[in-house]
Amino acid sequence: MGPLGTCPAFAGIRVLLTGLALLGTILVPIASSAPAPAVAGAPTGFGPGGAPPSTGHPLDLTWSQELVAADQRVVGYPSIQYDRDLDRPAIAFFDLNGSDVWFASRDGSSWRSELVYSANDSGTDPDLAISSGRVTIGHTTVSPTSSSARFAELRGGSWSDAVIRIQAGPGISTATGADGWRYVAFHTGSSGLMLAHE
Repeated sequence: MGPLGTCPAFAGIRVLLTGLALLGTILVPIASSAPAPAVAGAPTGFGPGGAPPSTGHPLDLTWSQELVAADQRVVGYPSIQYDRDLDRPAIAFFDLNGSDVWFASRDGSSWRSELVYSANDSGTDPDLAISSGRVTIGHTTVSPTSSSARFAELRGGSWSDAVIRIQAGPGISTATGADGWRYVAFHTGSSGLMLAHE
């Protein structure tokens, strides 16, 4: 038997391996140049559209700005959520002049505001939640004589409001469970931090 290099069987194997290596150099660039699949749930509609950059926005980014409430109300404690069902942002805020809770939503190219709750010293720290087809606002009322944690919900185009607990606040925060039920955290002067749920 002669050297391996002169063996017909080995020569055939060497030709086969050389062909596979050449095929790999052709297929790898083709696979790497294929477009990346679309990101599921990438935001579109309002705003710039498309997926946000994976590394975050640059620190010197110039933010696009627009006026939400252009009247004489003095806005405080804004709480913003994005309504994915309607593909638009919405904001709950406290009117420092009238001590009221307001809800602002983007309607086409403009904003409209609607009164949620009005009473003396009402609406501090409103916290907006939008999910599972529900629009809700947790807020507190604070006055020298009474205070309470409250819960407002948009139903059939109008707002309803109910008391969660008397003698609570200021300060409230809401969250939504996987089943759509609301959870509310608030402070009481006598009992401490409380958690309530529907």
